[in-house]
Amino acid sequence: TQSRSSAASDVYKRQGVGSLFTFELTLPKKELTEVTSNVDMTLQWQQSHYSLQSIKAKILLVEDTDINLEIATVILEEHGFEVTPAINGQQAVDKFKENEYDLVLMDCLMPVMDGYQAAREIRNSDINNAQSIPIIALTASALQETKQKCLEVGMNDFLSKPFDTFLIVNKIKYWLMQEKPRANQQGVGINS
Repeated sequence: TQSRSSAASDVYKRQGVGSLFTFELTLPKKELTEVTSNVDMTLQWQQSHYSLQSIKAKILLVEDTDINLEIATVILEEHGFEVTPAINGQQAVDKFKENEYDLVLMDCLMPVMDGYQAAREIRNSDINNAQSIPIIALTASALQETKQKCLEVGMNDFLSKPFDTFLIVNKIKYWLMQEKPRANQQGVGINS
C-alpha cells in the first residue's frame, strides 16, 4: 500500500462572535525508529547548546499589556525564574535601583516611560551592575530599525512577540551564562 497525505478543512463564521477553523490531516505513517531518531537529535542539540536544567535567576519583567505580562510570567516561573513585574519604564528604573536582578526583559513601547528611555536610564545609573546586566527587548516589531534602536540604547538583544517559549527561555539562559555581558554586546546563536 502506498502512503499519501491528505487534508480537509472547514470554516465556521458567526457575525459578532468570530470564526472557527478546523483541519484534519492524514499523514503517511512513520516508523517509530525514524520519529525517535528525530526527537533524539533535537534533544541532543538542545543539551549541547543550552542546559535543560533550571537556572535560578531574578528577572525584572517590564510589560504594560496584562495578557503579555501574565503569559511571560507563567513561562518564566515554570522554568524556575523569579519574576518581578513592572508595567512601565519608570517602574522598571525604580525597581532596578531598589533590588538586584540578573536580567531585564524590557517592552519597548509603554506609557509613562518607554523601554528605550528606561534602558538608557538603567545603563546611566550608578547601580553596581548597570553596565553589565543583560537587557533583552520585547518588541512586536521585526523591523531592522527597531532592532538597531534597541542595541543603540544599550539593550543587548531582542525577542519578538508573540512569545515563543523555547526562544525566550533559551535566550535568557544564553545571556545568564555569559561572562558579565556589556551594554551593546549583541546576542548570537539564537534567532528571534
